[in-house]
Amino acid sequence: MGFEMRTKGAVPTVAVVLAVVISAIVLRNRSSDLRIEHVKSLRAGEGVTIETFCVTNRTRSEYFLGSPVFVEVRNGSWKPCFKVEPASFTDPNLMPTSAVYCTFWATNLPIGVPLRLTLASQRRLTGALAGFSARYKSHVLDGQKALSLNPWDKNSQVLVYKKPSEIVGETLIER
Repeated sequence: MGFEMRTKGAVPTVAVVLAVVISAIVLRNRSSDLRIEHVKSLRAGEGVTIETFCVTNRTRSEYFLGSPVFVEVRNGSWKPCFKVEPASFTDPNLMPTSAVYCTFWATNLPIGVPLRLTLASQRRLTGALAGFSARYKSHVLDGQKALSLNPWDKNSQVLVYKKPSEIVGETLIER
């Protein structure tokens, strides 16, 4: 009798713990999978610096890195203070488990205040069904008839990307 009572109480407890662990895995913060780290700043003249950042992909997905790229300053809240045009990536296609560098010239960045880099990224949709809805919308709504509607078409040369999302870099302070 005592053994049955302990078993009945243990099953719901294990189920709750298992549900919490699965939820943590599924709902974990994806922003940590793509990281921006400041590498160096070089003074190139009065008020001009050459900034280099490393963008690291710790996922099994390919990403395209692009505009807009901003340096933001924190004065209470984060606000753009410099739009990077053009940003030079060693390769804008960030392959799975790899890193690329972003280098740019910046003028008159604030000194002694927190700064960070933000940029847009788009995950490449691959696999049987991942990009199907995007291909379908482009094929039907936008008239792009060259896009295959076969979800298992491995010969399609069209790259389909998810809508852009923002990657936020670590905080740095220019001195």
